[in-house]
Amino acid sequence: MKDKNTVLVALMNSKTDFEIANTFNWYRIPVKSAPPIVKQKSLKYIAFYHTSIFESLKFSIRWYAYVKNITIKKRKELLPDLIMDPKADNEYYKIEFGL
Repeated sequence: MKDKNTVLVALMNSKTDFEIANTFNWYRIPVKSAPPIVKQKSLKYIAFYHTSIFESLKFSIRWYAYVKNITIKKRKELLPDLIMDPKADNEYYKIEFGL
C-alpha cells in the first residue's frame, strides 16, 4: 500500500481541465487552497476522480500518474488565452506528471 501522504486524488469536474491534463500532462491547484501534500512538495502520485459531467466515466478514477515536478505559476502563464480573466494574477501550483 502506498503512503497516504504521497498520493492526491484530484476532483476532475471540468472537461477542459481534463483535456489539459490528458494532453499536456499537468494539473493546477490554487495556492491559497492547496493541501499540505502539495505545499510541502511531498506529492508523488496524482489520480483523477471524474464527476458526473463525464457521463460513462462518472464517479470513477481511471487515470493516475507519477508527479515529476511542482512549481508555482500565475494563472495567465498557465492559461494564456484567459489573460483578461479576473483571476489572471492568482497563483497556482502547476503539477507536472508522467503517465
